[in-house]
Amino acid sequence: MMTRYLDETLFRAIQREQLSRRRLLRNAGVAGGLALGSAPLLSMGKTVAQDGTPSPEVSPTAGGTLRLGFEANPDDLNPFTMTSLASILVTEQIYDTLFVFDQNLASQPNLCTGFEAPDDTTYVFRLEESASFSDGTPVTAEDVKFTLDGYRDPDIGARSWASVIDSVEAVDEKTVQLNLAAPFAPIIGYLSWHYNPILSKAFYEANDGNLQALTLGSGPFILEEFIPDQTLRFVRNPGYWQEGLPLLDEMEWVILPDDQGRVAALRGGEIQSADFIDIQPVESFFDNPDWTVHQVSTLTHATTYINCAEGPLADVRVRQALSYAIDRDEILQTAALGYGQVSGYIPTPEKFWAVPVDELPTYHHDIDKARSLMAEAGYANGFDITLRASPQYILDIANAQILQQQLRAIDVNVTIEQMEWGSLLDAWVNKEFEMLNILLLGLPDPDGYTRGRYHSTSTSNRNQLFDPDLDALMDLARSTVDVEQRQALYTEIQLKLDDLTPNLFHYVIDSWLVWDSRYQGVTPLPNASAPYMKRVWIEGE
Repeated sequence: MMTRYLDETLFRAIQREQLSRRRLLRNAGVAGGLALGSAPLLSMGKTVAQDGTPSPEVSPTAGGTLRLGFEANPDDLNPFTMTSLASILVTEQIYDTLFVFDQNLASQPNLCTGFEAPDDTTYVFRLEESASFSDGTPVTAEDVKFTLDGYRDPDIGARSWASVIDSVEAVDEKTVQLNLAAPFAPIIGYLSWHYNPILSKAFYEANDGNLQALTLGSGPFILEEFIPDQTLRFVRNPGYWQEGLPLLDEMEWVILPDDQGRVAALRGGEIQSADFIDIQPVESFFDNPDWTVHQVSTLTHATTYINCAEGPLADVRVRQALSYAIDRDEILQTAALGYGQVSGYIPTPEKFWAVPVDELPTYHHDIDKARSLMAEAGYANGFDITLRASPQYILDIANAQILQQQLRAIDVNVTIEQMEWGSLLDAWVNKEFEMLNILLLGLPDPDGYTRGRYHSTSTSNRNQLFDPDLDALMDLARSTVDVEQRQALYTEIQLKLDDLTPNLFHYVIDSWLVWDSRYQGVTPLPNASAPYMKRVWIEGE
């Protein structure tokens, strides 16, 4: 239900969807001043199968070039240190992971062809015999050991999930043994995540670890040229270990941050594909057989980070008050025109794990409760706060503006500080914010949404939340193998997080992928990865 913060004229206009988002925000009187279960996928325009595969009578053909409109400049191509989605999408084409997620986000063999688990803390992986890096050197157990050791080193890879690794052994050239300090149920999921590829030890050492702009992987494409803020050019890896792949000879990703710039490039034939998180630029491609539009219900969640360590926000009652004061459905309807779902600490589409939002107490919009908590905490007259956000993603700014307006009801005066995308990422990583808006990616397991973000020892605890009881619950959940017991623990954890309110989660977004209909094999995933690029081909090429 819409609240009094939007007038009735504006509400009716939203319902009719007659306003662009930018005009809508102006009319609302708001003022200025993404990072890191299957979901539905709908294709419009030319019809394709739901999994993106061509009809059985059509055989894929190799060759040709794809020019794609890419919305952000990758800030870092070193898999150990990269943080942005743009960087991860680029490295995904160059490197391979041990396992890979399929369309249903189930882990499938990749560089690892199979494994044994003689006990709850030991995994023995067998590597693909033919796998090699693009310089022809084989992918060996030493490369896997080097990579996983790097991920667990806080001075190199600093992956919070990898802290559970006790040691990694190269048994022989193609066999790796992973020894865990404790049972860790989501280990295969993390090894399937495109954020955790396998590196060449020799290449890393030969370049003194300077991989910010240098790449060598075992993936389907080779990055031949990267001109920052302009273009990335990939060529087919002729020695790729998966026979017959990739199908394209070349890809050029043209960096076009502006939605309308990507639309113009599509219309002008300069690019054949682009993605959007705003439906407005996409609508002109509907019902046109020359284009295929994929609507993807994603796991990407719009989030306001809170610094829990200092100032008024260090008081849990104040954080709870903020949560009671905001109307998440209004934020969804206004900023995203309703395309998405209100979400809690685990994204709503993860139905097995996620607690329904109507069971989270602070998600019930209640201004009186919010005011009472503010008074109890000694802030009856409110306070001033700064919210950092980047115009790189329009939803982050839209969410900030609506949040700014809604929090006026409890006399919290929000100043929006707009920052360049790279600077915002630095502020987020370095915990330099009072509040900060960012789009967070889907993760491979509920452990990532909880322990990875909020454990007192996690390198990804940007909120600086420290709660021993929560730590103990999250430690128990990650070491519990029984699925039903894990589910019960994650329910308890989400309710505990709602009580602590370290973040304000708003909604999971829908994204829109526009493709020239001649390009086949496009199978979008809800976790924002694109492993299907190696199977894309051009009909009639």
